[in-house]
Amino acid sequence: MFDGNEDGKIDRTEYQFEIVKAFITLDQNRDDYLEPKEMPGMDKSAFDKADKDTDGRLSTYEFVTADSLKFDEIDTNSDGFVTETEIAGHQKRH
Repeated sequence: MFDGNEDGKIDRTEYQFEIVKAFITLDQNRDDYLEPKEMPGMDKSAFDKADKDTDGRLSTYEFVTADSLKFDEIDTNSDGFVTETEIAGHQKRH
């Protein structure tokens, strides 16, 4: 899934690359911002927390920054990499 170099673990760069790809996929109107309607399933409080400039939409930077913070949560052993097992565990907890 995220493991671009197929070494069995996902580093922060690989993780962020996937986040940028997700942003591009979600940006249906191709305006380089995500609006709440383009993000089904994201609750308003999470969106508002990510929307640092409070303009009602997420820039690529806001989206990547908000989601990148999850990398540290997922990396339960703090080795700088996440594994499929750590991702699955995080998904179960959230």
